[in-house]
Amino acid sequence: MMKLTEPVSEEWISVRDELPPVEERVLAVVERDIDGKIYRTVIIAMYEDGTIYNDASEYWWRRDNYIMTYDDEVDDYRINESWWEVSSCGDCEESLNMVENADVICWRPLPNAPIINGKEEVK
Repeated sequence: MMKLTEPVSEEWISVRDELPPVEERVLAVVERDIDGKIYRTVIIAMYEDGTIYNDASEYWWRRDNYIMTYDDEVDDYRINESWWEVSSCGDCEESLNMVENADVICWRPLPNAPIINGKEEVK
């Protein structure tokens, strides 16, 4: 039998109090109001604060005026302020989807991978 342990803080940080570092993956609680009923979901997400340019980003971005603004002075696209859901599948590239029609209400750092049978890395 595998023994799993995960030393994790249960503290969530309100986005009203603090935002995560730009382009750092975190756990985020997304809240949606559908027909007057509130639904909350936990996702892996990252935040863009509107100051990062495409060439400086860790991610590849589709040049789209909806998610970026062209800056003539810098000759580069600035990524608009937004939250992004991050998903990946093993060796696949990460996929980013803008969080739309919902509000991110709080976040916390991603936990470390669990320790399995005394080994810290899962391979």
